[in-house]
Amino acid sequence: MVMDVDEETSSASNTSYEQVLAKKTEGKLILTGESLTFTGDSSVLSWTDVSKHQVSPVQYPKAMLKIILNDGKSITYQLPSRPELERIRKDINQRLQAIRSTP
Repeated sequence: MVMDVDEETSSASNTSYEQVLAKKTEGKLILTGESLTFTGDSSVLSWTDVSKHQVSPVQYPKAMLKIILNDGKSITYQLPSRPELERIRKDINQRLQAIRSTP
């Protein structure tokens, strides 16, 4: 489920994705104009640290999102459904483009 959390950020409103798993820990992914936060372990990733992201192929039974950092490390999240995965993929695309186009 995608929910608007806060619309005070200048670049984009915050969005929240619930029932997300990372390393068998459930939490929410919260995307802001500046960062991605996973509430399951309270981790926060700045968009400037993210190199790219990938999603699992349609044929794959799980809706997986992989965030690849500039240092080569990666973090994988499992979303509850394929439509949620597609929404977060587009959401991250927009946020990365906004950060990269900012001088």
